[in-house]
Amino acid sequence: MRHPLAILAVIVLPLTLGACGDAVESVQEGVDQATRQAGEAIQIAEFCRAALDVANAVDDQDWDRAIERGEVMAAEAPDDIRGDTQTVLEGAKRIRDGDTAAAQDEEFQAAAQRVRDYARDRCDPTS
Repeated sequence: MRHPLAILAVIVLPLTLGACGDAVESVQEGVDQATRQAGEAIQIAEFCRAALDVANAVDDQDWDRAIERGEVMAAEAPDDIRGDTQTVLEGAKRIRDGDTAAAQDEEFQAAAQRVRDYARDRCDPTS
């Protein structure tokens, strides 16, 4: 004679485990999404910190510091602004090395303006 509780367990247990598996998968997806968002926020924060340091160094005409922090800014820049940060970094290196005309270069100026605008939009909590 078969035990009715054993039969019930054989039927109900897989259904319960299947439902738990779905819940675990859903939680894992949420954790993965939160992890991605946190990583993006950290990247933007590092970019913003470096951009502020670059701006301060340029104001002080400390080109070595501007380049040092510009390298961090370029490395942390989101994909949509990375090319412009590279252009600005290369222009700053030229200026540091004595090529004062580099500051008037149209490509350099346009890239610098896009980086400033991007930093203002993403980094300035008052904008």
